[in-house]
Amino acid sequence: MTPSPTVWRIFFTYLRIGASAFGGPGMLPFIRQRLVDKLGWFTNDEFKTGLALVQSIPGGPLVQLAAYLGHAKAGLPGALAAFTGFALPAWAMITAFAIIYQKTADLPAMLGALVGLKVVVVAVCFMASLDFLGRYAKTAMQRALAGGACVLFLIGLKPFMLILGGAIIGVLTFKDEPRKPHIVSDEPQSWKTPLALLGLYVLFLVGCGLLESPMLRFALSMGKVDLLSFGGFGAFPMMYAEVVRARGWLDEHIFMDAMAMSQVTPGPFLLVSAFVGYQLKGMLGAVIGGIAVFAPSFLMVMAAIRMKDSVLSSDWAHKALAGVLAILSGLILAVAVSFAKAVDWGWPQGILLVLALLALAKKVDILWVVLGGALASALLF
Repeated sequence: MTPSPTVWRIFFTYLRIGASAFGGPGMLPFIRQRLVDKLGWFTNDEFKTGLALVQSIPGGPLVQLAAYLGHAKAGLPGALAAFTGFALPAWAMITAFAIIYQKTADLPAMLGALVGLKVVVVAVCFMASLDFLGRYAKTAMQRALAGGACVLFLIGLKPFMLILGGAIIGVLTFKDEPRKPHIVSDEPQSWKTPLALLGLYVLFLVGCGLLESPMLRFALSMGKVDLLSFGGFGAFPMMYAEVVRARGWLDEHIFMDAMAMSQVTPGPFLLVSAFVGYQLKGMLGAVIGGIAVFAPSFLMVMAAIRMKDSVLSSDWAHKALAGVLAILSGLILAVAVSFAKAVDWGWPQGILLVLALLALAKKVDILWVVLGGALASALLF
C-alpha cells in the first residue's frame, strides 16, 4: 500500500474523477481501476467494503463512496476533500446550463435540441427502470411491489409512503441472502465528528431561513430527496415528486429539460437541485441546492462509518433495502411514463426514441446518446 496522500492530492484526484464521471454507477469499474490499480490507495477488498456500505444507505452512491474512501485516507478533511472534489465539476456544469437555459430557452435551436433531449430522457428512464427491475425485482413479491408502486405513484401517492411500505414488507417477508464477509473495523470511532457536522447542518438550515423562508423550504426539500434516494437513478422519482408535484417549483416540461441537461454533466443526478435552485434564486439558490442535496448524504456516511459492522451484518437492514429498491424500480418506471406523457409525440420523436433505446441497449455511452439526440433534434425539429 502506498503512503497516505495529502488532503490536497485527494481533492485534485477526485476533482479529476468527478470531471469524467459520466454514466453514473457505470463509472465504478473506472474509479476502482484508478484508486486501486493505478494509485494503490486501497486494496480491492477495502474498495468493495466501502461500496457495500454506501449501497446500504440512501443518497448518491458515487459521491458517498468518495467521502468514505477520502475518510479512510485522511479522516474528516479527506472525506470533505473527496466529496467536494467529486461533486464540484457537475455542480459547476449544471449551474452553467441553468444560466444558459434561462437566457436562451426561447431560441429555435435551443427549443429543437430540448425536444430531442426530452425524448432521450424518456429512453434513459425506461432503460434505468429495466435495469432496476432486472437487478432488484427478481422474485414475484419484488415484481409485485414494483408494479404496485408504479400504479400508486401515478395516481398520486407520495413516494415516502411507498418507500416506507417497501422497507416494512421487505423486513417482514423477504428471505435472508448469503453475503460476502467484510473487513471488520479495528477500533470504535468517536461520534463527536458526526454530531458536530449535524450542528453545522442545523446552522446551515437556520441561515437559509434567515436569508429567505422559501430557501429554507427548498433546502429541507432537497435534503428529503437525498434521504429517499437509492441507487443513483432512484433520485429521478424523488426529485420529480418534490420539485413538480409537491412544490410546483418547475413545471413538468422545464423539469424534463433539467433532467436532460443533467445527462450531459458528470457526477450525481441529484445535482439537478442546482438547476432548480438557480431558477428560484439565481446563484444563491444554486449554491444552496448543491449543499442541501448532499449534506444529509455526507452525514449519513460519517454515521455509517461508525456503524459499519452493524450495517453490513444486519439482516434487517439488507431486507429493508431490498424492499426499498424493489419500490424504486416501480417509481422509476412511473416517472418514465409521466415523462412520456409530457412529450408531444410525432413520427420524428418516435424514431428518435427507438434509436436512443437501441443505443442504450447496446451499451453506447449515455453522453454520446444525449449529445446525438440533441444534435439530431436541433437539425430536425
